[in-house]
Amino acid sequence: MGIRLYRLCVVILLAIFVCGSLYFGFLISQNGRYMQYDHGAEYSPDGKRQHLEPKYYFDTRTGRIRSH
Repeated sequence: MGIRLYRLCVVILLAIFVCGSLYFGFLISQNGRYMQYDHGAEYSPDGKRQHLEPKYYFDTRTGRIRSH
């Protein structure tokens, strides 16, 4: 394997790694953008705000309602 072929392989592998990292970073950043949470779990009758996990997640892309 010549030095030119070695450098070409390194550049191709580096380009694949960089593009893959950007793609997965984009997917992770889009993860919560289309989700709406049920904030009814934060209500309490005595007026104190309780931080409970929401019971339902509404996905606005598919229209599905999911629970835990």
